[in-house]
Amino acid sequence: EGVTGIEAVEPVFGLPALWITEKDRERAEALGHTVVDPSTVITTHLSEVLRLHAHDLLGRDELAQLLEVAKRSHPKVVEDLIPDLLPSGEVLKVLRHLLKEGLAVRDLRTILETLADNAPATKNPELLTELVRQRLAPAITRHCMADDGKLHVTVLDRTTEDAFRESVAAIDGELQLSLDPVTARTFIDGLARTAESVSAAGKPLVLRVPPELRRPVQSLVQRFAEGWAVISHREVDAGTDVRAAGEIAVVAEAAPVPQVTAEAAA
Repeated sequence: EGVTGIEAVEPVFGLPALWITEKDRERAEALGHTVVDPSTVITTHLSEVLRLHAHDLLGRDELAQLLEVAKRSHPKVVEDLIPDLLPSGEVLKVLRHLLKEGLAVRDLRTILETLADNAPATKNPELLTELVRQRLAPAITRHCMADDGKLHVTVLDRTTEDAFRESVAAIDGELQLSLDPVTARTFIDGLARTAESVSAAGKPLVLRVPPELRRPVQSLVQRFAEGWAVISHREVDAGTDVRAAGEIAVVAEAAPVPQVTAEAAA
């Protein structure tokens, strides 16, 4: 209020905004509005576009460049991993999975060492990604923390967790939740309602689930509820101050079956 301009939507966070003239800048700032110059808007928007599509931009050539950099400081781990333990194509899939979920891949040493430790047991890129994420717990925790230094998490209630476990199925080689449309819609609506209250409090959207549910829940959330970070208990760094931000109950707990005694039946 108090400022006139061309109505717009801030491109990164989707917030209502106004394009104003330079002469109105001081007045807008005096009224407490956040004022951003056009070049910063463009830079922020492009940075967000790159972040959202980083997994598409990382190809085999880019991977080769990353590995060359890693070889200079940690040649042994690269030599041990590729190609004897894991082909470069599978390493690329793991890095793409991490980038698609908004995680940086700067800590190549930790990522490659985790792959080398676990590749003898499994070559599944989805499972390897989960193992890498657990090793990156400090970085994931920092990424999801609020400005107050605490981790505010939304959780599933116990009945919903149990129902989701029973619905996990391998679809096209990937673990996904096989939910009926009503349950899936109820879950997404629950996330939307929770997102409103959590965002209004200025907290990041973080959904914490058991490790075995993280990947399938993430797959559903990524398609229908943007903005949420789905993490598991094992991805929370030790000593983190964790606070409850909300609980989502999708499946109603079944009422106990009444016990009929012989006397009552008579």
